[in-house]
Amino acid sequence: MADLVEIPATSYDAPESRYDEEAAEFLYKAGESYFATNDFENALPCFNKLKADPKYPRAKYMFALALSAMGNCYEAKKEYKEFAKKYKETDSRTLEIIFASHLERCATAGKLKNIKAKNEKANGTDLVSNLNTKEVAKEYKIQFIAMKKPDATFPKLAEVGNISTEFFPNMSVFRYTLDGYNDIKSAAADVYKVRKMGFRDAFVAVYENGIRINTLYHAK
Repeated sequence: MADLVEIPATSYDAPESRYDEEAAEFLYKAGESYFATNDFENALPCFNKLKADPKYPRAKYMFALALSAMGNCYEAKKEYKEFAKKYKETDSRTLEIIFASHLERCATAGKLKNIKAKNEKANGTDLVSNLNTKEVAKEYKIQFIAMKKPDATFPKLAEVGNISTEFFPNMSVFRYTLDGYNDIKSAAADVYKVRKMGFRDAFVAVYENGIRINTLYHAK
């Protein structure tokens, strides 16, 4: 009987854990990409699969934001509260304020939906839909949190935009807003200038009709 010939392996089998890590990283980046383009329906399952993974603590936060963007205000608030109990990083206050803004928009959208339903029932006309389909120019603003007084001067910031402040008494912080940006490129360029001034959590907020619809260029 002829001896059996052992055929050498032609491919390397990486440990399963390595594939799991690569898959998780891919999922998170995919979720971020979907979220950045307002494709919340596809972003949601990406963050949902990672929200319990301790290596991706922000996944649960992004899951809550995606829920809020899709109009699930109650579930979004519930997910965020669970996230906030465990997340103790230095940017937690900034994330809290961003989420509060998204939740406010979620509630506003719900009210508009109710108004639309009432108008349709009363007149048979979709008045709210006509307002929503009207072309509206987007406005870009740079926002960041600081422990400064509202009359504090920022001579360098005056060179990159107009300054307005909003006080959050429950957290004893001010949100600073630099407005007047009509395109994302100029806002993105200036947000890096603002970070060099020491405001490392500065980000770009996108507004329509005075309502913030998205946030971009978060600090890594």
